[in-house]
Amino acid sequence: MEVMLFAIITAICLVFASFGDLRERMLYTAPIIAIHIMWGVYLWTSGMYTERFLVCFWIIQMLIYITLNCMSIWGVGDSDLYMLLGDICLLACNGANVTTVGMCVCISLAAGLILSIIIGRFEFACKGEAFKKDSGLAVAPGMAVVMIVLLIKFLIGTVIV
Repeated sequence: MEVMLFAIITAICLVFASFGDLRERMLYTAPIIAIHIMWGVYLWTSGMYTERFLVCFWIIQMLIYITLNCMSIWGVGDSDLYMLLGDICLLACNGANVTTVGMCVCISLAAGLILSIIIGRFEFACKGEAFKKDSGLAVAPGMAVVMIVLLIKFLIGTVIV
């Protein structure tokens, strides 16, 4: 039952983060980090994955997170969304092997970024501005859609059935 509450809290925070990112191009990272920790504790105690698998996965995620931040590939808040995406992919894969989880993260990240570009094109068209290669995009809306879909997949496959 707590997983349903966690999913609802996550979805609400992702929606608010998306609107904030669209409006201000800024993400408040504290809620995202808190949700990442919440899902981390859930994954650790759920028994879906071994402790060794989770530690290795989170170390790899943290190294990618640090690389994205140090190289200024995107904003700090966007990197926090990437960390949360990893947790949501772990949930959606529901105890699958390393390859499946890795592919889920890669495909979900690509889908989120593609959706962000599509949403950005609509946003710029509504504002009457030209969409250019160096236009600042809001990453949160696309990532939020992907994560909410993954949460729904997890809930349908485990809680609701």
